[in-house]
Amino acid sequence: MDSQPYGTPITDLDEGAESPFLKVADLKNQDMTVTIRRVEKQTLGRGAKAEQKLVVFFDEFQKGMVLNVTNRNTIKDLYGSTVAGFIGKRITIWPKPDVEYEGRIKPGLRIRPNIPTGTPVPRQAAAPKLANTAFQSLVMELILEKVNGDMTLFEDELFRRTGTRTIADVDDALALEVAQKIKAGG
Repeated sequence: MDSQPYGTPITDLDEGAESPFLKVADLKNQDMTVTIRRVEKQTLGRGAKAEQKLVVFFDEFQKGMVLNVTNRNTIKDLYGSTVAGFIGKRITIWPKPDVEYEGRIKPGLRIRPNIPTGTPVPRQAAAPKLANTAFQSLVMELILEKVNGDMTLFEDELFRRTGTRTIADVDDALALEVAQKIKAGG
């Protein structure tokens, strides 16, 4: 009797464990110097185990890295605790083979405690997501006017005013408030 598999055979159990967050395997066993794009607070886990965690995103990856206390403190030691002070700054993440997590020793991500040297790769401003509402369009026009059409400055100014770098993530109430402040000269 010929047996047919019902799925795709795998060679490693981590292959089937895709995660929306960076893992040791994503670094391919090497240090990686990355540029901080943004930091978000996200709810991780479900039900009684749900917790608010900080997640840092980098220009070089789509996935974010959940910041544990050790890595958060390393960033603070390097650049301070104000998020705006380290956006666009570089850090080196590395796969540490022996991190204690939930009572077990396993590989984990760590941040090197020194500022990377060398020539940084210039940041390229991503094309903004299109505005979905008239209020978002108004904010986008006002900020672009304020920064003379420079998309990198647009992203930074939008983040300064709203905490996000994507206009589509700004709800109408916040968009209206920001538009009114800009028009009033603020």
